[in-house]
Amino acid sequence: MSISKSGAVYHGVEVRLASTLDELVKCMNLRAAAFIGREGEPYHEEFDGNDLSTATHLLALENGVPVGTMRVRILEASDGGVATWQRFASTPKGRLASKVLMALAEAARDYTIYKGVGCVVGEVADERLLRFWQRFGFRRVDEPPVYYNGVAYHPIEARFDHGGRPRPDPGEFEAQAFYAWRASRVRRELKDEKDGAMEAA
Repeated sequence: MSISKSGAVYHGVEVRLASTLDELVKCMNLRAAAFIGREGEPYHEEFDGNDLSTATHLLALENGVPVGTMRVRILEASDGGVATWQRFASTPKGRLASKVLMALAEAARDYTIYKGVGCVVGEVADERLLRFWQRFGFRRVDEPPVYYNGVAYHPIEARFDHGGRPRPDPGEFEAQAFYAWRASRVRRELKDEKDGAMEAA
């Protein structure tokens, strides 16, 4: 666990809330490289109006170089809220790709809790990905799968306890407010670990 001045660091990967046009363009370029360039998805299926109206984009950087992105959409604000994490894309392969996925997933979880959202929904087609998301509290929902290009995507959901955290002040600059919130959370967790170690000694 660590902190940076311009973002939050997970597993050595810095994750920022895209809050400038430059950072948003980097997110779009990463998605284009991963999905259109590598997987051949049609452009109109990869990019949509939600990118500019209902999404917060997470940008992962390794030594300042953009390496991954994910978008968080809040679908419903009432009764604790419902969000979805979408469009995960990374350019590295191997161990760094795993670090980027972990970093983005943990940042998405933290941001969801920060926003006071209680439920995240999504779909998975791969059992390995289901096992990965289970680390974050996701479970398969007993609903029919959604089919896309002949592949069955099974609904999943996770529920989070945001500890009664008040909703963020809409007047704050959200990225900086989120980094400050996470920094205080990291300091509190480190203090709890230290206190626990002292009690055990």
